[in-house]
Amino acid sequence: MKPGIYEMEDEKYFAHPAVSNSDLKKLARSPAHFKHYKANPPGQSPVMAAGSALHCAILEPNSFMDRYAILPDDAPARPTEAMINAKNPSESSQLRIAFWEAADIVNEGKITLSNEKAAEYLHIGNLVRNHEALAHFFKKGKAEAAVFAKDPITGTLCKCKPDYLTVVGKYSVMLEVKSTEDSRPGQFARTAMNFGYFQAAAWYSTLMDWAGLGAPDLYLIIAFERDAPYGIQVYELPEEAMDYGRRRFREALDLYAHCLETNEWPNYDTSIQPLSLPNWAKD
Repeated sequence: MKPGIYEMEDEKYFAHPAVSNSDLKKLARSPAHFKHYKANPPGQSPVMAAGSALHCAILEPNSFMDRYAILPDDAPARPTEAMINAKNPSESSQLRIAFWEAADIVNEGKITLSNEKAAEYLHIGNLVRNHEALAHFFKKGKAEAAVFAKDPITGTLCKCKPDYLTVVGKYSVMLEVKSTEDSRPGQFARTAMNFGYFQAAAWYSTLMDWAGLGAPDLYLIIAFERDAPYGIQVYELPEEAMDYGRRRFREALDLYAHCLETNEWPNYDTSIQPLSLPNWAKD
């Protein structure tokens, strides 16, 4: 894979062996955790599925109806395996089975969503795209393109998939959308630390540069709350935050190269460690 930017389906992107920021976060826990994660990739959880639908509603609203099938409000729950395999299913079970057999044929290739969830996701998408600080960024751009680049120090092939890339005037802009419980600065800063958003920002920006595309002139995180009234805050990362992220991913990337060279993937430190009180528990 040559350095550059590509249109690539998620399945193909995630299957590609280039190193991602998610890989480095696993490696930072321990190389053994990374090795186990790569050998046993998790399936898509309900949280991940909801995140994908939200991303589509925000970043690619014109594609939403092509990817998702919206169920009527009175749609029955999917029949269980026991219902499907029953020798004498009840009338209600037969109705559920018939409904979903027809729905799966009509909606082949699409992911089904309840009418309530689809309406909620599309509403959040409209709020984000029409936000006073964001509307001009969404006029024209590229959503979830795959970027591949080589680390100039270790030669490792790396990848990322920025949420949204656009150009406003002469300035390149990268947008990342993040759902959260509380988007206020103090609360979201803790979330950003816990989930590695500073490292991700530095990783995406640096890979753009390594790929010869140039680091974005502006990197913004759009933090939107998952519950009504869906409060939105837009954040620009100061240079000290980007420096912190670069240090974090550099350490992990160098560790990856070392593990690959030695073929050793150690777990936690084997020495006995002191367990200190957390700061919040101290007088």
